[in-house]
Amino acid sequence: MTDQHAVDQSAEPPPKPRLPGAAYSLCYYLAFGSVYASHLLMELVPADSVVRHGLRDGAEAARRELAHSRAEQELAESEMAFPPDEATDTPGRA
Repeated sequence: MTDQHAVDQSAEPPPKPRLPGAAYSLCYYLAFGSVYASHLLMELVPADSVVRHGLRDGAEAARRELAHSRAEQELAESEMAFPPDEATDTPGRA
């Protein structure tokens, strides 16, 4: 092996990791496929169908649960920022 060959090999950039791109693509297509399929199904079933009502009600329940979960997370984060006062068991704020 020549010194020139060793220099050429060391000048090559390291290979880029492919896992982040694959993870992104997987999540993207899972989200796209589920939302697109739901919307397409909503368009195909009659307006007063139990299927359409079920899809609508399930979507609304998911939105409410997400909002509830976010509110709980914000509360937990605020309690971590202002831990309860041990004497009064109320959030301590100076």
